[in-house]
Amino acid sequence: MKKLLLIFLTFMSGLCVMAEDFTVFLKNSSNWGKPTVWAWNPSTGENCTMKGSWPGDEMTREGDLWKWTAKANTTPTMIIFSNNGGSQTKDLKYVNGATYDCSGTIISGGGGDDPVIPVTPPEGGEFAPGKYLITDYYKVNPDGKVGSNKTIAVGSGQKCGALSHWTDAELICQGVARDVCMAIKGVHERPVIDTYSVYAAYDNANLYLGIQFVYTVYDKYGEGYQPGESKPYNMDGKIMIAFDIDPKKSCDGTLTNGASVWFDKKYTTFDNGMDCLFLGSTKPGVGTPGLFVPNAAGKFDYNDPNSCKDHNVVYGYDDGLLSSIEHIWGQEKFRYDPSALEGNEGFVDLIPQIAELGGKDTDHTFYEFKFPLSDLGINEEYINTYGIGVMVVDIYGSSAHSCNPYDPSMFDNVNESYSQDASTSKEKEDEDLITYGFARIGKLAGDSGVDAIPGDNDRAPVEYFNLQGLRVSNPGHGFFIMRQGNTVKKVIL
Repeated sequence: MKKLLLIFLTFMSGLCVMAEDFTVFLKNSSNWGKPTVWAWNPSTGENCTMKGSWPGDEMTREGDLWKWTAKANTTPTMIIFSNNGGSQTKDLKYVNGATYDCSGTIISGGGGDDPVIPVTPPEGGEFAPGKYLITDYYKVNPDGKVGSNKTIAVGSGQKCGALSHWTDAELICQGVARDVCMAIKGVHERPVIDTYSVYAAYDNANLYLGIQFVYTVYDKYGEGYQPGESKPYNMDGKIMIAFDIDPKKSCDGTLTNGASVWFDKKYTTFDNGMDCLFLGSTKPGVGTPGLFVPNAAGKFDYNDPNSCKDHNVVYGYDDGLLSSIEHIWGQEKFRYDPSALEGNEGFVDLIPQIAELGGKDTDHTFYEFKFPLSDLGINEEYINTYGIGVMVVDIYGSSAHSCNPYDPSMFDNVNESYSQDASTSKEKEDEDLITYGFARIGKLAGDSGVDAIPGDNDRAPVEYFNLQGLRVSNPGHGFFIMRQGNTVKKVIL
């Protein structure tokens, strides 16, 4: 009966809102003089207001409420109410048919459903598998792990309790230590920004990420081991986290003027499906972290609120090494040939090496992040059904000098000299194009991470590979790729 009455009233007002229209209501609890709406869909890039500029459309008075209906053929998933651009709510999830108050609280309607509409994957239903370096030490989604479906109590600022929140079950990417330019040219530089491993979890409201930074690069024949001065948070450095959320979208990571985000020229670019970028300071609370998605032209735009987004990302750090990390693998010697990273030679556990110098677990640093799913334009079902990708990019100076998962562009100019200091590496200022793939959260890309493995004949011995293509001699329980002769298939043991 209520639905029939609503249709009757909207017909009488000349608007004729049908069931498929997107309409919301506002209880003007703050007595705003001119309630307005700004609504959009970050997954599709749609601006859902009739007026294409902030503060959006004026609402229509209907008795005790104010009403707004989205522009035809659009599907809003986010909404802001404001007093003609003055007082305003934060970014809110759009719940069709709901009534909000001026604080952004839903006071009736909506049924509590998650309003975020997942993007449609391409024909075939899945993201294409990326290109990866997989060795005994570099591992992406090891043993098929794609993060945990659980809540993490992410803290903010320093000593936030992060080390107690994460386990090996959340590990999605394992790198190596010392795969940063200063380990090859510039060992005296500090602080040291060196991502070792990446962790992920998610629930119905948030995506959670954990990042283990390690300290294993020091001036052996100069000032020696300096863990305190080498902490990432001892400078206003940069943490970049790249996402692959929508398989139909990608961008190179540059602004409309061609420069990189937060810089005056182009430094770090992407050609791997990246479509969302977060940048924050290594000092939580310093500056204004940014969350960027491409505009219709595929560029980031500071002046477009649909591209440079308001967000509610929270992050903090603890001093220490996650208890599940028993080894820190890295090249034994400094100034090595970067091609060594692509093999299995020269790697040792660096924990004993730095222990001889008085090093301890608290010399390393663990960061954790909370990204509201509404900021990313997705929901829990989307992560479970399609998965998303993530890559942590380490920046020193103006350019990236390492990333996790690995990408070879981080080492193409590593032995060249930095323009302002010949004793350090040009990698701090060169232009890098990242082409390797993302670690996956929720679901692996494609049917598996293994291309077809050619077989010789049907009587060949049975061989097993994990989902990253590494041979497994004694497989335990879980998902594996089985090869027997010319037969290749995924099996559960």
